[in-house]
Amino acid sequence: MFLKCRGFSLIEVLVTLIILMFGLLGLGALIIKGQQMGFEAYQRHVALNLVHDIAERMQANQYASYPTNASGARECPTDFTGAGSSVCTPSVNIQIGLQYAGAAPVTAPAAANSTPRTISRDCRSDTCNAIQRAAYDVAIWERDLLGSGELSGSGNNQRRVGGLLLARGCIEQRTSVNNNTFRISVAWQGDLPTVAPASDLSCGRDANIYRDRQGNLNDATRRVIWLDLTLHEPF
Repeated sequence: MFLKCRGFSLIEVLVTLIILMFGLLGLGALIIKGQQMGFEAYQRHVALNLVHDIAERMQANQYASYPTNASGARECPTDFTGAGSSVCTPSVNIQIGLQYAGAAPVTAPAAANSTPRTISRDCRSDTCNAIQRAAYDVAIWERDLLGSGELSGSGNNQRRVGGLLLARGCIEQRTSVNNNTFRISVAWQGDLPTVAPASDLSCGRDANIYRDRQGNLNDATRRVIWLDLTLHEPF
């Protein structure tokens, strides 16, 4: 008498479904990880563009780019130390750089829908001197850091969504290198803790806003892109 095997195919199907389930879970985890890595790469790309943007603005706002006076000489600009003489102390481009450094850091911990600083003089339509140009450049930079280039919603519900997470921009004079070198840094919130930035990359560190997923302050979630810019003396 032969015994009949029943349900064997059903067991095979069940085992196949279990294997398929684990495979789909692994595929889902891979997709999520890929999205996280893609977002981190996008944030780094935006930060790099912002660093180069303000660096190019500072380079364009050097004294050598301004016209001479009626006698053909470049005198030290009004409101700068040594104004009216042919030599500024410190040099004119250092003083221009200090105008940028004095206006930073900008943004964080400002909320995504907070109001950026007021632009007192629009240098796109008005003639600006070096100081006014620096104030305008930093105000525009702050708007870019806050994500004003891309908006969501309308009216009171309008929010800036094109910037970095908890972005902070810093411009510091690097006196340890030389007086005419300035460090431009952009810090933002990373997705997962990695390695804390070097000790000399202080942008955003004292803001106490960068946290891990558990809500704990964690400097390893602070991302920083920086560039050292040297403004050469034109005289």
